[in-house]
Amino acid sequence: MKIYHCENCHFTFRREGQVDSCPDCGKPNIRPATEQEIEEFKSYINDGWDKK
Repeated sequence: MKIYHCENCHFTFRREGQVDSCPDCGKPNIRPATEQEIEEFKSYINDGWDKK
């Protein structure tokens, strides 16, 4: 699964396959996440924020 970052709203997310737009704001300004963004994303996941 790849991790992406939206340059419009700064939302970082993971998806499989083709990604055409941000799932948060809907804009097409997405790109692969940088190493720093990936590390920040992983720390949020490890804190359990997506399991609440």
